Parts: sequence; C-alpha cells; structure tokens
Amino acid sequence: MKIVLTILIALFVWMNAAFAQSQTPSLKFTSKFNDIDIIKSSTRSINVGDTLLFISSEYNDDYLNICFDNKCLKYSNIEMGIDNPAYLRLFDAEHVHKNDNILWILTLDGIFMFDGENITRNTKLLKIPDSPYKGYFNFGLYKHSNGDIYISGTNQHLIKYDGIKYDTIVSPFSDEEIGIKGKSPQTNLIGIDNKIYFRTVQADLAYLDIESQEYHYPFVKDAIINNFLAEEELLPDAQPLIKNLRKYGDKLFLFIDNLKISSFFYFDGENIEKVELDKDIIFLQDSLYKITNIYIDSKLRKWCNLPSQRTIYPPYDKKEHYFIIDKNNNYFRIEPDKYGFNPLTNFYGLHEFSNGTTYLNISGGFLVDDPLGVSVTESVPSFFLNKVRPNPFKDRALVELTATRAAIDNMKVEIFDYLGQSIRQIEPFITYQPSNGHAILELETDGIRPGYYYLVLTDHNDTRTMPIMIK
Repeated sequence: MKIVLTILIALFVWMNAAFAQSQTPSLKFTSKFNDIDIIKSSTRSINVGDTLLFISSEYNDDYLNICFDNKCLKYSNIEMGIDNPAYLRLFDAEHVHKNDNILWILTLDGIFMFDGENITRNTKLLKIPDSPYKGYFNFGLYKHSNGDIYISGTNQHLIKYDGIKYDTIVSPFSDEEIGIKGKSPQTNLIGIDNKIYFRTVQADLAYLDIESQEYHYPFVKDAIINNFLAEEELLPDAQPLIKNLRKYGDKLFLFIDNLKISSFFYFDGENIEKVELDKDIIFLQDSLYKITNIYIDSKLRKWCNLPSQRTIYPPYDKKEHYFIIDKNNNYFRIEPDKYGFNPLTNFYGLHEFSNGTTYLNISGGFLVDDPLGVSVTESVPSFFLNKVRPNPFKDRALVELTATRAAIDNMKVEIFDYLGQSIRQIEPFITYQPSNGHAILELETDGIRPGYYYLVLTDHNDTRTMPIMIK
C-alpha cells in the first residue's frame, strides 16, 4: 500500500509540475489576428469576449475596427456620426443587454452602440462637448452580475444604467471635498464583490458600495505614503499618485507613481501589502525605474513595461525592460531582439480569448502566448480548465474555467479515482460571465474519502482533466 501511495504522490507532484511548466510563456510575434492583418498603427485596444476593438489611422482619418468571427468591420468618424474627427480614442466596451447582442463602446466622443452590423451613437448619455480638456477624460464601464451598468464620465459621480433609466449616484460634496473626494475624470472602474473602485481627483482610492449606493474613502494613498514609503523614495516637489487600477484575484492591484522607484501594492479592502520587485535582477545597477504599463491576466501574471534609468538628472542613460512576472514573483524577461518587435515600444492592451491564447498589443503587432500550440485560425476547444483553488482542499473548492456558453450549458463534472473509476458525478453551480467567458464552478466533495483523485470536465466536444487532492 505504501508503494502505491508513494507512486500516486509522485504522479500527483509530476502532473502539477507539468501543469506549472505549461504556464511558461510560449511567445511569438505576429501582426495578424485570426489570420487578418490588422495592425497599421498601435493604439489602445480592448476585447469583450472574443471581440477585439482597436483604432487605426489611414490617410489622416481614424477608424474604429471591430474584429470577430474571423472578420473585421471598420467604421469611419462619418459613419459613427462624429463631425470633427480630431482623433478617435477608445476607452472601454461592454455587452449591455441580457441577451448580449448589443455592445456599448466608450470613446472620447461618447457612447456608441454596435449590434453586430451597424453602429449608432447613444444620444442619451455622454455626448461630450468639444473642450480644450477633452483629451483628459478617460471613461470606464463596469457591468455588475445583476446586469446594471456603471459608467464613469466627466462629472464627479458615477452613473448607473439598469436597462431602462439612467441614475446619477450623487454624494453631497462641499466645494472643498470635491477637490479631494470627487471622482477623477481619468479613472477606470474595477469591481470586486459589491464594491466599484475608482480614483479620486487627488489620485487616491475610493469605492461605491453597490448595496447601499454610498461612496467610501479609505484614504489608501495616505496610508501608503505614511507607512510604506521611505523619504529617499520620494521625488522632490512631486506628489505620489495612485495610477490605473487592476484586479488581481480577489484583491485590488495598484502602484504608486511619481517616486524614484515605482512600487506595487495590493489592497483587499482592509489591508495593504507592498510587493517589491527584485531590483538587482531586473535593473542591475540602475538607481530608479518607472512603471509605464502593467496588465494582469487570468493566471495572475503581470505583463510589465518598466523603463529604468541611471539617475534623475541628465544624462539619464535610459533603458527599456519588458517582463512577465508570475504570482510567485518569478521573472520572464521578454527580449525584443528575440521576438522581432520595436525595442522602444509601449503596451496598448492585453487580451485573452476562449481558444486559450493571450495577445499583448505592442507597436507593430501582437506578442502571442499560445500555451497549447493552438493556431488562431484552427477550430479551438470549447472550454479550458484553468485551476482549482485551493488544492489540496477538504470539502469545497472553486474551479476556474474559460468557456463558451454552450460548453457551460452542457458541462458534465465527475471525480475519478486513480483506477479510472468514476466515484461521483457532481451537479455544479456555475457563475458565468458571458462578456469574457470566465466561469466559477463550486465543487463540493463532502463524503469522499481523503486521497488523490482526478477532476474531469466534459462537454459535447472536449474533455479536461486535473489532479486534485482531498484532505
């Protein structure tokens, strides 16, 4: 029996090691998306599910491109009803109606609605007048699980759309408070549980409680400055700023800029955690660095563009660094010469699609991480089994998936023993987000004896297996 148990443990460790190894980036550089040559000039790009949106410039005109189902549709400013096409700027997009057939697209010129063929302006909301400050707006969308849409516009408050009417969620600010607590016109929105986080005018952190519809101000920036930053990290005459917010699992990811060395932080609603980069590994002898762009994928990997320089005074001796940093702070350096992209590029968007590929938008094309070796032009699996957490576990775990709607509707979940015998079929409760294909399956195993097993998920087309350990 001990020999069998030893073999099972070794097999479990090997399979988990193999799974971990599969998370190592398998990068290639391409200028195509689904075999369509789309990158003419790099701009911010976003994706909603398997729909990719970006702006291209041709002959001094800007076009909105919407790519899906192996085709790209292109719309000029005239077709979008924009009279003065100084330039298009893309902010956010979201499927709005419950049947997910209408896509809202936020731009510098307001909200537009796309039905799969035609694009029209939403004349009821966010038609922004021309202004010398127009380029400083940065609208954001957040869709709650109940279907309500929250919109960040140019005023000091959030707007809620419940499918019928628009409501401005107002907090009674004094003139002095508006300058401190008012919502920044450059903020994005991040939803965690029943809270929508945003940046304030003073680049601090605030959130809207969805249940009470009240704003809260934890003053995270002050806590970071007072408790986590040394005097030598501060720049002369520069106020530290919280930059764009990201979601990191069930935490909020942010970083403080306007420092000699930009710093990562996690915030779980109560506690702040500082995460230091290994400066000696990444920046050698450089004395400071600035985080330019960071995107976080579903594997909790940080895709980072991190320029560094020798001093804050000329000559700066600047360098560009590109990394993928996993949740264990292991560093994978992306060498421009190896992949053939511009060594002075920026990051313009990170996109994950249901075929398992991850696209990083950079100057001139995409860096594609294709862990399963699936060509973007081939037929693709209908779902992916991303991870089980925790693992090992006792009676209950959460299974994270990326799947199509059809796969979720036809999902069969079973637990097999090491002899290949099915010992339980589970009727799962699955939380599904059709906008991005992410799904959470609640796995309950009470009554199953402790040991090593295999979780097997099947739909009509594909099967996925992962080793699990029940304590």
